[in-house]
Amino acid sequence: MKTKLLLIIVVLFVLFYLYLAHLNPETVRLFIGSGRFYETSLANFIMFAFLLGVLLATVVGLFSDLGRRIKGFQERRRQRKEDEIRSLLEKAKALFSSGEQEKARELLERIIRERPEKKEAYLELSNLYLARGDKKRALEIVNLAKTNVGKQEEILLRGAQLYLMMKDYPMLEGELKEILRINPSNVRALSALRNLHVMKKDWEGALDVARRLRRVSKTVENERALLGIRYERAREIIDRNGNKLDDAIKELKELLDEDKRFAPAYIALAEAYRRKGRHNDAARVYGRGYTKTGHVIFLFKMEDFYIERGDPAVILKIYRRLLDVSPKNEMISLLYARLLLRLEMIDEALEVLNTVSARGATFPALHRALAEAYLHRGDVETAIKEMRKALPKRDLYISFFCTNCSDEKEEWTAFCERCGRWNTINLKGPLEPPETFLEGLLKEEEIDRWPSLEE
Repeated sequence: MKTKLLLIIVVLFVLFYLYLAHLNPETVRLFIGSGRFYETSLANFIMFAFLLGVLLATVVGLFSDLGRRIKGFQERRRQRKEDEIRSLLEKAKALFSSGEQEKARELLERIIRERPEKKEAYLELSNLYLARGDKKRALEIVNLAKTNVGKQEEILLRGAQLYLMMKDYPMLEGELKEILRINPSNVRALSALRNLHVMKKDWEGALDVARRLRRVSKTVENERALLGIRYERAREIIDRNGNKLDDAIKELKELLDEDKRFAPAYIALAEAYRRKGRHNDAARVYGRGYTKTGHVIFLFKMEDFYIERGDPAVILKIYRRLLDVSPKNEMISLLYARLLLRLEMIDEALEVLNTVSARGATFPALHRALAEAYLHRGDVETAIKEMRKALPKRDLYISFFCTNCSDEKEEWTAFCERCGRWNTINLKGPLEPPETFLEGLLKEEEIDRWPSLEE
């Protein structure tokens, strides 16, 4: 079939040539330079030009096909080599997982010799040295990768991880900034740099990075961290720069508009008011903080505040009002008795504690308070019995823990250094958590009617 088709094309071509020759009997000259020329018929000239074009197109096509074949051969060869390297890399990983670290190391080093641009081999080899506890050698492998492969994000992140483990914070900061120079939106680098500034207590730097992080990753955790950093910056102003208390107050109010349950901000705001001499405003902030969050720290703060002001009757009145609303709340009863003991109102404290005990409640803080009350009355024998009930436990009175990482705290703090979060420190033990006794206590409109210094 192909032969017949080719024969038909040749016949048609010859007929076309004869037809042109018949119509164009005249001759033409083709000059080739220096006065020389070739003379032929117009039909011959046309056919010659046509055949030359076909020949050139064929030659170009042949070279093009040859180029594609060469590229295809090179690509197949490269792919076979890549598959071989990938197979070796998988084998090295398997050896590493099975505990044959020395064989894995030799294989990875072979890969690096043969393919020095293979990033994964450097990362696996650094993992191997890290598993051996040789952080210095692991870092040398990462630096070698930077030289041979280039400063890629994944390599720089591994270097940052090693600098963090080695506690080389200046180098860690430099590595993180280099990552962000390459990719300003790298969430891992931004988070690590923010946390580094927090660790250094560089609140301005932490705030700048936290805002950049929020633009690329609006997670709940990042939002909470930003609130915490803003709080710390305001707290720093209160502690160090009394001339800018108004700026701190403004920032804390804006922060509380965004999160009304951020307990540390209420405490810092009350402290700012106290330093400005606005004691009634400070008292109202403590009250509002307790109403919004139910956090026991506000009761402690109000105890100190009113006792320091020489008016403990106010905080006693507050506790009594709370007990009127929730008379069976063991938390409030215990704290009220604790305050009575502090004020040496021993009989009243014993009455409250015995009432709680009569309901069947039993926890270390209760027995500790009873022991202290009986000791004040001179009933040493009973005091010892109560103390023995409390001693097996660590949390003898009121202790705290982080609701995020469960780290125990002797005192309330705004920030948990173990997990790096704010507003997570709460009460520990069998006492009711704040959320369970929020309902039915003071309403928002009642805050301004709390006992004040003028009452």
